[in-house]
Amino acid sequence: MACEAGCILIDLVTLFLGLTTILRDSWGYARGTDKRRFQI
Repeated sequence: MACEAGCILIDLVTLFLGLTTILRDSWGYARGTDKRRFQI
């Protein structure tokens, strides 16, 4: 029981970290395109 709860918790943390990384990358990409747009 404890192992299952721990595994689920680890999966949730991994999923959360993966989502935040994807969001950070897309946010950085959007900021980069905005900077290029302002420079032009």
